[in-house]
Amino acid sequence: MRKILAVGLICFTMAWFGNELRGQGVHFSYLEFAPQSINPAYLGGFLGSYRGTGIYRSQYNNGTEVKGYTTFELGIDVPIIRGFRKQDWIGGGISFNVDQRGTFAFKDTYSRLGLSYHFSLDKKQTSVLTLGLQIVNLSRTIDVPKDGTGFSIQNPTSPDPDIKKFFTSFDPDNMDRLNPKSGRDWVGGLAYTRTNKTSVLRTGIAFSGIFPVSVGFKGLFQLPFKIIGHAAMVNQINKTMSIEPAAIFQKAGYGTEFMFNTKVGYKYNKEKNDKVKAGLGFRTGTFSAIFFMGGEIKGINFGLSYDLPISGYAAAPGTQNGFEFGASYIGVLKKTPKPKPIIICPRL
Repeated sequence: MRKILAVGLICFTMAWFGNELRGQGVHFSYLEFAPQSINPAYLGGFLGSYRGTGIYRSQYNNGTEVKGYTTFELGIDVPIIRGFRKQDWIGGGISFNVDQRGTFAFKDTYSRLGLSYHFSLDKKQTSVLTLGLQIVNLSRTIDVPKDGTGFSIQNPTSPDPDIKKFFTSFDPDNMDRLNPKSGRDWVGGLAYTRTNKTSVLRTGIAFSGIFPVSVGFKGLFQLPFKIIGHAAMVNQINKTMSIEPAAIFQKAGYGTEFMFNTKVGYKYNKEKNDKVKAGLGFRTGTFSAIFFMGGEIKGINFGLSYDLPISGYAAAPGTQNGFEFGASYIGVLKKTPKPKPIIICPRL
């Protein structure tokens, strides 16, 4: 109960500081399928030889006037080698992410490479403090129609002042001359994991955009300083039932976001640990209810989520929803022993 209250306090604090969403950015509802875009300290933080993750999200793409968002991410991370002490270890991982949004198809392509050092606070590795560092290469492209369809080039309606400046600084006849822009960012992260016989609690915070990086056209777009706070827990209530709350807070430039969800798991096969999950959540800003379902079968963790806007974009034309599917797999590489051949004496 104390751990549940602790997670609740963390989530309330995140909600207090993150009570609105003004910018989209890369975000997911099923957080466990995108660990590398949340915190580099999560790299290699699992029991196994390797972990593969993948997630796809489509949001606000049913509108009749404004195109929405499409995002996907693929990644793999591993515990690499033992650290300076026997109970410590080093993790690493790579991931690839594409985020496309809006009428003019702003497309950001991310490639991440990171390392983490897991410092165990006890010999049994039940309390682990982790530091993570990640290099992120980002490429941005844009597809702007010459006739100015969608947002007006002369009178843009976007609330972002950089976007207004962008559309008013170019001649519509020269829009097709815009070239892609790329840049490099650094991400630092800190995480704490507490494990016992019935639960796993993980909390972390990550920072990016510390150094000025221009990824826009003619220097109009700068990567903002970004903070991500995250907390998640898996608590096994009894032999068959578990509760899994999670929350994330993101603040980047002028935009903030808070998301909280809780899933309940039912283990229908105790021997193989197979189970199904379902839950509810919410997202701030354009306030949305989130519905979750998923499961874990033969080591494969998968999930489906559906965002239903209640305010904000809910009043826009078309069906303004969000759809997401993700999966992960933790594998174990087993070494086959090679015993020395035994020569049996034929006289025996």
